[in-house]
Amino acid sequence: MKKSKFSLLLLWGVVMCVLCTNVYADVPFEYETGASIRSIHTADGFVAAGSENKYVYLFDGQGNLKWKNPTDGPVRSVFISDGFVAAGSFIFDIGGHKTAEGDTGTVISGVTTEDSHIYLYDTSGSVKWRYKTRGGVSSVHISGGYVAGVTFKGHVYLFDTDGNLIWEFKNYEGFECANGFYSVHISKDRVIVGSDDVCNSDAGFVYFLDINNGELLREHKTGDVVWDVYAADNYVAAASQDNYVYLFDKDGTRKWKEKTGAGVYSVKIYKNYVAAGSFDGYAYLFDISGNKLWEHKEGNFLNEHVNSVDISDEGIIVGTWFFTYLLDFDGNLKWKWTNPSGGEAVVSMDENYIASGISSCIGSVGYVDIFETGKEYKKPISVTSLIVLGAAVLVLVSLGGVVYYFGNKGLKKKKKKRRI
Repeated sequence: MKKSKFSLLLLWGVVMCVLCTNVYADVPFEYETGASIRSIHTADGFVAAGSENKYVYLFDGQGNLKWKNPTDGPVRSVFISDGFVAAGSFIFDIGGHKTAEGDTGTVISGVTTEDSHIYLYDTSGSVKWRYKTRGGVSSVHISGGYVAGVTFKGHVYLFDTDGNLIWEFKNYEGFECANGFYSVHISKDRVIVGSDDVCNSDAGFVYFLDINNGELLREHKTGDVVWDVYAADNYVAAASQDNYVYLFDKDGTRKWKEKTGAGVYSVKIYKNYVAAGSFDGYAYLFDISGNKLWEHKEGNFLNEHVNSVDISDEGIIVGTWFFTYLLDFDGNLKWKWTNPSGGEAVVSMDENYIASGISSCIGSVGYVDIFETGKEYKKPISVTSLIVLGAAVLVLVSLGGVVYYFGNKGLKKKKKKRRI
C-alpha cells in the first residue's frame, strides 16, 4: 500500500513539474501579420519589420505596435537609425504581369521590376519623404545623416535625411545586361554595394562608391551574385553565391576569402569576428584574420538554409527555414525557437533585443517575434499536448488503481485459504 501511494505521489510530482516548466518557460512576444515578413531590424529600442502585405511595422522592445504604414508594394528592406526608419518597396513584373499583391517573394532569372519607392519615416510614424526609384528596392541603409537605397534594376541612390538626392549611380542604362543590386551599406566615406551579372551567371560584384559624388572607386568580381555586404571598423564583408565569404579593407583591397559548403546569403562584422550563414544550413564564425573558428548546423532538413545572421555581445543569432536560435562564441547552442508555421526567419539583434521576422510556408501569414537578451527561450508544451498528457496520466492512474484493487483482492483470497 505504501509503495503504491509513493508511486502515485511520484507520478503527480512529475506532472506538476511539467506543468510548471510549461507555465514559466520564457516565450517571446509574437505579432501576426497578414503576409510574410521579408525584412527586420532592431535598434534604439525599436523593431521595424517589412511585410509582403505592403506595410511597414514599428514596435517597441516590449512588442507594442507603435504604428504601421502602407507602401505601394511588398517591403523587402527596413532599417532604423538616427531616429528614422527607412524602407523600400519592391514591385516586380513577371512577363508583363505586375505582382505587387500576392507575390510569393521568389526572385527568379528574367524578372523585371516596376518603379517603386524609398520611404523615410520618423519613429512616431510620420512620413518624412518618399522617392520614386527605377526598379524594386532590394536594400536600404541609414548612417551618418545619409540614406542609401539600391534597386533590382541597377540603381544606387544616396540622400540626406531631408530627402535631397545627393547622387544617383546607374549601373546600366538601356543595356540588355543589367547588374541588379541586392545589398547596400554606408561606411564612413564609402557606399558599398553587392550585385549580380544577369548576362553571366558565374559573376557578381562588390562596388566601392565615393560617398561624396557616387564615383566608382573600385570593384571586385566574385564567382556569383553577391547577396549581402556589411561594413564596420574599416572592414567590408561580402556574402556570395559562389560559396565564399570575402573580407576587404575599406578601400576595396581583398584581405581574404574563405570557402563554405554552399552559397552564402548573410554576413555580419562585429569587433574581431565575421559571422555568415549559408544555403546548406550552416552558420560560420571567422576571426578578422580569416581563420574559421567553427561551423554549426541545427537541423537536417533539405531546405534548412540560413537566411540571416546577426552578432553582438549576446552571441550569434541565426534565422533558418525552421528555427531561430542563438549560439555563443564557441559555437554552442544557447537556445532554439521553432518558427511559427515552420517558416523561414530573418533576424536582427542589438544589445537589448533579438527580433525574428517569419515568412510562413502558406504565404498568407507572417510573424514578428521579439526576444529579450539575457534569457533562454524554448517552446512551451501546447494546450493540445497538455490535454493529451493529462489524459494519459488519468489512464495510468486509473490502471494503477485497477491493478492495486485486484492485486489486493487476490491477496485476501489467498490469505483466507491459509486460514482453512
